[in-house]
Amino acid sequence: MPMFTDFKINLRKQNILKAIDCYENSPAYDMTLDMYSDFENKINDWIDPVGVYTIINKNDYSIPVLKCYSSLICCFVTLGEKISNIVNNHFSNGEYLEAMLLDAMSDDILFQLSSQLFNKIYIDTSNNGLGLSTRYSPGDNNFSMEYQSFILENIKKKETLPLDVSLSESYMFTPLKSLGFIYGADKNIKKNKLDHDCSRCNNTNCKFRTSNVLNIEVHTNNEIKNIKYTLGNNIMNSLLKNNILISNPCGGNGICGKCKIKVLNGTLPPSNIDKKFFSNKEIDEGYRLACEAYPTENLTISIRNNSSNDFKILTSDNVKLEVNNPITQEICLSFDYDSINKYKSTVHYIENEIGRKLKFSINSYSSLSKLLDEQLTTSNNIYLKIRNNTVLDIYKKQTPLYGIAIDIGSTTLALSLLNMHTGEVIDNYSLLNSQRQFGYDVITRIQYTMNSDSKVCEMKNLIVNDLKKGINALIQNNKITKEYIYDIVLSGNTTMIQFLLGLHSKSLSISPFIMITHQVMHYSYSEVFNDNWLSAHIHIMPCAAAYVGGDITSGILYSKLYNSEKIQLLIDIGTNGEMVIGNKDKIFCAATAAGPAFEGGKIEDGIGSVKGAISEVHIYDKSISLKTIEDAPPCGICGTGIVDLISELCKENIIDKTGFLQYNYTNEESKYVITENDTGENIGITQKDIREIQLAKSAVRAGLEVLIKNFNCTYKDIDKLYIAGGFGNNLHIDSAVNIGLFPKELRNKVTPIGNSSLEGCKEFLLNSNCRKTLCEIIKKCNYIELSNNPDFNELFIENMIFPTL
Repeated sequence: MPMFTDFKINLRKQNILKAIDCYENSPAYDMTLDMYSDFENKINDWIDPVGVYTIINKNDYSIPVLKCYSSLICCFVTLGEKISNIVNNHFSNGEYLEAMLLDAMSDDILFQLSSQLFNKIYIDTSNNGLGLSTRYSPGDNNFSMEYQSFILENIKKKETLPLDVSLSESYMFTPLKSLGFIYGADKNIKKNKLDHDCSRCNNTNCKFRTSNVLNIEVHTNNEIKNIKYTLGNNIMNSLLKNNILISNPCGGNGICGKCKIKVLNGTLPPSNIDKKFFSNKEIDEGYRLACEAYPTENLTISIRNNSSNDFKILTSDNVKLEVNNPITQEICLSFDYDSINKYKSTVHYIENEIGRKLKFSINSYSSLSKLLDEQLTTSNNIYLKIRNNTVLDIYKKQTPLYGIAIDIGSTTLALSLLNMHTGEVIDNYSLLNSQRQFGYDVITRIQYTMNSDSKVCEMKNLIVNDLKKGINALIQNNKITKEYIYDIVLSGNTTMIQFLLGLHSKSLSISPFIMITHQVMHYSYSEVFNDNWLSAHIHIMPCAAAYVGGDITSGILYSKLYNSEKIQLLIDIGTNGEMVIGNKDKIFCAATAAGPAFEGGKIEDGIGSVKGAISEVHIYDKSISLKTIEDAPPCGICGTGIVDLISELCKENIIDKTGFLQYNYTNEESKYVITENDTGENIGITQKDIREIQLAKSAVRAGLEVLIKNFNCTYKDIDKLYIAGGFGNNLHIDSAVNIGLFPKELRNKVTPIGNSSLEGCKEFLLNSNCRKTLCEIIKKCNYIELSNNPDFNELFIENMIFPTL
């Protein structure tokens, strides 16, 4: 049974003064402050804090209201006898102000002890997969005082307390400054970090009673916001609910250390996880992790956040593309009113003129009936909007024909508005994926949704709302009529597509990694978006495997790899390094868990491709030169900058081939510093960062080697290496080769192709024959699962080493 004495006490002066109704306008205010200062200096000598808890199995108790839990946790905290005796002496001597003040100070400390004990219990139970109920305190909420005896008996059964504790006939503890309480524990309870909920407590006269809702003043880069915080949540969730972006690659699980906040005003004790990520100096300066921050009072905090506008999201150039039989096309027909009576019907006439059988929507019948009522003359033309041999509508004059191509990335969304008459890219729009609040990688998001219909629905709604926002921006910015948007083509990784469709995705995260479908999908707008805001048709690129999604098949389509006489490679390096090798005869594909390092994740000063991110690094004779995105002041280092930096340090022999960072080049925090941010914090790289990049680059390189071997070719046989995505588009190839991400044989064969996922969607919009091509690509694709491939494991270890330069 754990016993604790190492409590950290931070007296909360304002709470204590409030508890004795002492305010600035009170007659004894100044005298009370002097008294408080005197007691504050002495009180640590007057207390002997002890906290203890024991776990009781369900079969060992018979309390009806607590039978719903698999076990109980009985808790006891005390300040010892000395402080109680001193308070009683003040009362006996008629020193009532001294007695009341010291009594309030003791209560404040006692509540802190109970809260800190709860945090220790929370960690213990969480590690064992258990959730905790809120506190059951004898005397509160009709929970009988008699249970004080139950608590003390169970504590004494398993532990000899360092002082004599007893109960009076009215079930009051001696020493008086002691508390007993109980938590229920069960695996079916949602993990709860709210120790005591004042809003549910019937002790309405408690001077320490707090509101269930607090105020947090948040200082961001550009503004100050006040948000409401509900006790029991963490600050990160409150920020995200109020649309304040904060980095959280691990989805708030306390693993990545990226959700950094700084407490400017108020008290927020550090958690054990805070102590893992921050130095003692940083803790003292107020740095905390938002995901581990559970305040009990109003706070003022600062965060460094980035808006959607700060992110450099890869879309496309506004160029004119080749139009070749678009998905929806407009056909002009010379309408000879006098000749119609020679046919069975107007439809018969139209089919004869066009030369094929057609289906007609009710909407097209309605338009046609109105045109007939106007008795068109032989000089009139009619314009038919046709998709897949179905007439959607008929007009008297040519009308716009718009399509939207969309790449749904795990981090960002990219949209392009196209004129399907001409192939012109009218405009682009990009935004962040709101699902990021549940983690940057798809596995974290899948884990969040597991076995929960409501969470699957929540994830769908997030992406649907993001897409609507992007589509509406294209409509408003270009002043187009939404009725003329006929087709939307979407691509994304398999998880993103399944989330969009509201599908459970647990099967994607566990072996053998099974996806729902590999087909090209076509739906009405309402089926996907759950409303009739648009009448457009939705087309979704097919996925080749659980981790080779529609974004990659779209890239294969765009690169023409599937039709090449020579062998070509396609790689999209992100959290999952998807890779393809093939030609017109066959295609092999694979995905490797590269992790988020190339996107700034798991890197101490890592950051996404945002304004101010260091994207280039050069070292000449130990002199460092940098380039940041948009030439803004440095705020961190993104993936391309990290690769550059490691390459340069390898060339300078500051990092050896094993990845060891020479200590004599680092500061007292074991960091190689390259610059500072605008608040004077160092930006650089650590030994751990280097290991993360080694793991990531080795995973990608080993995957490439396996593909090459299975395709039965060598690097010399490769004609081109296409690199897709934002990271690849800005990657310096020499640096990538220097760290061993790519072999030197491919140095001069690399072609960045930008957002190939988005480009493939555009091609699909403008060429309906792409559907057949995509089906052929899927048939050709042979997926290689690397997680159980023995060659991959050997190659992974082999490629951890940096090349000799």
